[in-house]
Amino acid sequence: VNLQIADAQLKPLGGLLAKELENLLPKKKNSSKKTKLKISLNKKLNLGKEGYRLEIGQKEISIQSSTYAGAFYATRSLLQLLQQNNDSLVCGAFEDKPTYRFRSVMLDVGRKFVPFEELKDWVKTLAYFKINELHLHLNDSCDGNFHGFRLEMKNFPGLASKDGHYTQKQIRELQDFAHLHAVAIIPEIDSPGHARSFSTIRPDLAHPHLGGDYLDLNKPETLEFMKTVFDEIAPLFDSKH
Repeated sequence: VNLQIADAQLKPLGGLLAKELENLLPKKKNSSKKTKLKISLNKKLNLGKEGYRLEIGQKEISIQSSTYAGAFYATRSLLQLLQQNNDSLVCGAFEDKPTYRFRSVMLDVGRKFVPFEELKDWVKTLAYFKINELHLHLNDSCDGNFHGFRLEMKNFPGLASKDGHYTQKQIRELQDFAHLHAVAIIPEIDSPGHARSFSTIRPDLAHPHLGGDYLDLNKPETLEFMKTVFDEIAPLFDSKH
């Protein structure tokens, strides 16, 4: 395949696709016939932010989209067609765009820790099926005294779970990896319920009647504590939510 990337914005996608095609397609010795694969941005294409046009000819394949995400999804369709048709393609053209703006999967890593490299595998799998959000449920409580908080905290070193958590550096790496695959990482922090991780390091903030799974919002100290928590967490994520 002779891969041609027309826009600098799409260079990372070109590098990713080149590796994927190398792993997918059989290597043919002394083959002089190479199909041209051109990926470009077309701002006039009226298919929304994630739509694309894919044209397959005998000697050339063309992908057009108005955004990186649309071009990425076109490459997923191309890979799927190759995998389903024994590395061969039928000539034709089609346009595609999502029906739903948000296509999300939630992982409860608070209750069940998912190792970092497996989390990246989740991103790749979701992206293959054009899922555009990975919702990370980062803390929770269950089964009495069990609780999990899966994020390194500089202001509260004892808050992160010892049986598994993500460093702030890993959170940055995960988001960069997810951006490459057109996936947004959406964080969730439970409070004031499901909050035993917080009350374990600050038992004075536990609700006097409901126990350690709940924080006492009648105390000004609780709001100050949670503000400090969110002030540290919010800048770590690119998501607006």
